[in-house]
Amino acid sequence: MKKVRKIDVNSIGFRSWTAFVLLGLFIILFLWITQVVFLQVYVNRTKKDEFAAVGRELMTKYYGDYQKEFGQIANRSSCTVDLLRQTGGEWTVAYSSSGVLFGDEGDKVDMSDSLSYLAQNANWREGVYRTDNATSQLYYGVYADAAESELLVISQSNALLDSTTKILQIQMGIASIIIIVLSIGVSFLMSSTFSQDLRRLSESAKRLKDNDLSVHFDEKGFSEAKELARTLNYATAELQKTEALRQELISNVSHDLRTPLTIIKGYAEMIRDITGEDPAKREEQLGVILKETDRLSGLVNDLLELSRAQNQNKPFTPQRVDLSAIIARALDSFDVLIKRDGYVLEKDVEDELWVMGDAKQLELTVYNLVANAINYSGREKYILVQAKATDGKVKCVVQDHGVGIPEEQLATIWQRYYRVEHAREVVGTGLGLSIVQTILTRHNAEYGVESKVDEGSTFWFELPLSR
Repeated sequence: MKKVRKIDVNSIGFRSWTAFVLLGLFIILFLWITQVVFLQVYVNRTKKDEFAAVGRELMTKYYGDYQKEFGQIANRSSCTVDLLRQTGGEWTVAYSSSGVLFGDEGDKVDMSDSLSYLAQNANWREGVYRTDNATSQLYYGVYADAAESELLVISQSNALLDSTTKILQIQMGIASIIIIVLSIGVSFLMSSTFSQDLRRLSESAKRLKDNDLSVHFDEKGFSEAKELARTLNYATAELQKTEALRQELISNVSHDLRTPLTIIKGYAEMIRDITGEDPAKREEQLGVILKETDRLSGLVNDLLELSRAQNQNKPFTPQRVDLSAIIARALDSFDVLIKRDGYVLEKDVEDELWVMGDAKQLELTVYNLVANAINYSGREKYILVQAKATDGKVKCVVQDHGVGIPEEQLATIWQRYYRVEHAREVVGTGLGLSIVQTILTRHNAEYGVESKVDEGSTFWFELPLSR
């Protein structure tokens, strides 16, 4: 048994279809009101103005041989003109342009409800309009004299209007059916077209929800659908990059963790089984274990720092901080290394360099740049840290005179786990410069590196000076 598809009343297709149908019904209602219901009202208002104009013209001709003038006016206006005279309480025909309604001249007039209404409500200054539905006749009455003894009656048959109204009703009935059918058909097609693009995007979005990152959103249809598809394609591309970085991170971390863990396990087993009673070898092997443990700890710490720097959900609220004090705190961490291994760390930093930023992240940036310079400083073991204010900006420079970086590798040194080849062992995880780049990008800072092989490297970044 075929499953009946349930109608979703909240869907854009159903709502647009409903809107089109309601629009069609509104058009039909508007046409019925204007073309049928209000037609009589409009005709009465128009006829009243026309009859009033005819009445005023007749009264200007009411002297001498007025019969001829009245006849011409009646023919020109396509109406009937009658002059009724009241004598001794009776009304007789004094003039008739047709002799059809009230008879010929001298005939006694049988005052109907409409004539009585005209006679009672009209005066010689202002006429009265009346519609007689029983006879389908339109009347307009005005007195020709101040004594109100002679009543001018202008009339016209309403039969043509009645037949016209009936024709309009038939035509409107046919037009209504056509409009309803067209509105339903067109609205169905339009609503299907509207919702088709969204359904297509929805199907693709379901694949994306199921982690199918190869999905592509077709950028076609209406402008809004195209814009949505472009946005979703951009989001998909970012997810693909994130997934690639995640896999790369897992691969690199797994490799970096496996090696020290294997070494630690091997030396621990060796101490337990072989060299446990030999103090010299035991101390040597314990040193290796401690070294690899420090390496693991450094890797984990760098991963945590990179995660914090890349966390876009955590609000970034820069504060006014002194970069010179931040640099001083970062350099204090290297005092032991300087005294033990003979490194020369020259500091050329102006006082009170106020900038907007995060103090902890900026200190980590300087620390990583200096640690990188120490790793690649060469035999001279000389590092220069400089910070000065120029043209409304604070420029921080970390310079070494070491091995330098080949020009073709300058663009890739910011990548995670990337290391420049060095003759001696380099301490670190390969995440330092990646952390630096992430932090400086979040601070909207300008940064870069200048380097020549065998001459050294100069890393720098700039922040606006906070007055």
